[in-house]
Amino acid sequence: MSDDWRPRSADVLVLLIQAYLAYVPWLLEHVDGAW
Repeated sequence: MSDDWRPRSADVLVLLIQAYLAYVPWLLEHVDGAW
């Protein structure tokens, strides 16, 4: 059971990083006008 959690948590972390990297440029583009 514990072995199953490690790959999943790692995959979730990778997904969060990818979503973050994909969201930041979009956010900067849309917020750039406000700055």
